[in-house]
Amino acid sequence: MTLKQWQRLLEFILAGGVILFAAFFLAEFWGGAPLTLPQKETPLSEPIPEDLNEFLKLSMTDLNSATEEELVRLPGIGPVLASRILQYRAENGPFESWEEVDRVEGVGTRKIEAIQEEAFLGP
Repeated sequence: MTLKQWQRLLEFILAGGVILFAAFFLAEFWGGAPLTLPQKETPLSEPIPEDLNEFLKLSMTDLNSATEEELVRLPGIGPVLASRILQYRAENGPFESWEEVDRVEGVGTRKIEAIQEEAFLGP
């Protein structure tokens, strides 16, 4: 783009911003209901714990109790790998370490690193 084209684009963007600001200003101060964005209510099912680690666990997936649907939501876990994790868990009990998770066919170091940000090993 030439300098002139960049200047015109910038002028267009600034003019649009001024028009939007004026529209909100006029709507707010000269009648009608104020313009507000709808708020999505998300009530907490459990109170936020004082301990940050406990709070993070509420928003993460427990690899030892997750269902197939919950496992599939983790990065790099598809239905086949989720069923392998469930089968390993059924045969050997809950995972005690990430090294044990690595024993599941199809799980490797990179996959463990990816899911550790969204999962933990519960009791």
